[in-house]
Amino acid sequence: MKKVYPLKKWGILLLALVLLVSIMTGCSSSEEESASSTSASASASTAQEKIKVSVGIGNGYSPFCFLDEDEELSGYDYETIAAIAELLSDKYEFEYTAEEFSNLLIGVDTGAYDVVIHHFGYTAERAENYLYANVANMYYGNFQLGYKAGRTDITDMKSLAGKTVVSSSGSMADTLLQNWNEENPDYQINIEYASDKEVRYSGLMNSLYDAFLASTYDLAVFNSQYDDFMDISDYNVIPDDYNCGTYFIYAKGSEELQQDIDAALQQLIDDGTLSALSIEWLGADYTENPNA
Repeated sequence: MKKVYPLKKWGILLLALVLLVSIMTGCSSSEEESASSTSASASASTAQEKIKVSVGIGNGYSPFCFLDEDEELSGYDYETIAAIAELLSDKYEFEYTAEEFSNLLIGVDTGAYDVVIHHFGYTAERAENYLYANVANMYYGNFQLGYKAGRTDITDMKSLAGKTVVSSSGSMADTLLQNWNEENPDYQINIEYASDKEVRYSGLMNSLYDAFLASTYDLAVFNSQYDDFMDISDYNVIPDDYNCGTYFIYAKGSEELQQDIDAALQQLIDDGTLSALSIEWLGADYTENPNA
């Protein structure tokens, strides 16, 4: 005989089914919320794990690193490190401090900066105390002598004995001059310091200074700004195979950061980004080593 279920039993079965669906839906929702929460926590954790990199960079060395009219960092060196920071953004967070040149290496000494940038040439003295990058961010060329057009008495370093050469304190040119005087006591050169271009120009024109020792790049820029008032010697103060690159500088023991930034910089060189920045900011491509 066919069984007939009372209405009450159907109601109980229906209620049980509704409760079961509610429980399953609640569990699914909780699992989704838990998964979402876990994912958010992982993302937050990843963001927190980024390594902060403190960058000290020059504030008044145009066109390399300077503050523009809005007091914002600008220039070739800044654009280079900013492009590097973008490539390394998954691992590092870069923070910038615009500084005077004289304070940058002090900042490395005190731990204020992880890396400093200011068109640093290579010197053995610095290499003893700091870690240099292995990849140069530009090549300034060899060092030569500039002097008032028409002078014929300046041909090489020996011809400057007893004369006055203008330079910038702490610069690569200053190091070369100091080394010359130490190694050549019979051919001492007087050294005067002037960072202001107008002072240099006026001093050379009025024979207060006899010559200006600088890189091929710096001489070309300076001379063009004052209607090519200088003659420039063919004589190279340092050998043609000298390291004429400029480099980022790190504290000793920062090899991982150095290697990561080097790799990113090499990528910018390989894909043409650095060449484009050099042409934009420096007027020509200075990313290839002329002594290679």
